[in-house]
Amino acid sequence: MADIVSEYGGALCELAFDEGIENALLSEVRTVGGILRNNPAYISFLTSPNIPIQERLDAVGTAFATADKYVVNFIKLMTENGYAAEICDCFDEFERLYYEAKHISRADVISAMPLTDAQLKAIKEKLEKKTGHAVDVVTRISPELIGGVRVYIDGELLDGSVRGRIDAIREKLTDVTI
Repeated sequence: MADIVSEYGGALCELAFDEGIENALLSEVRTVGGILRNNPAYISFLTSPNIPIQERLDAVGTAFATADKYVVNFIKLMTENGYAAEICDCFDEFERLYYEAKHISRADVISAMPLTDAQLKAIKEKLEKKTGHAVDVVTRISPELIGGVRVYIDGELLDGSVRGRIDAIREKLTDVTI
């Protein structure tokens, strides 16, 4: 299925750049992708062979009536071709290609508590200095970190969380032989 994701996600990205709507489509892909990820039953509905294809396509039009027409048509195309289960992966591929084309790194910043604007600005500036190019910061809250932040950027984990420090200490203690 990697070929499907690469082909369809790449086509969507190419279309967005050709039409000059790549920034707007990135936002739309994130929003719709989030909705689909949070509603796996909807993907099951789109892939169900027991429901007539036209009924599924009509449901997409209704459910995403206010979404961008390219995103709606993309979901319909994926559903028609039997690839609805790959939609979110295609959206991820779109996002990856978008960042690559714009020479931007995506930083997934996970914190135990919401970060202030000043904290986000400081993190972004440090990451841009480290990478040498623009960074788009996407945040998420994860209380199990206890405190601090965990950053994933360019395939690298920067763990400044309390949970990470506790886990590191635990690992060192289990390696000690008496």
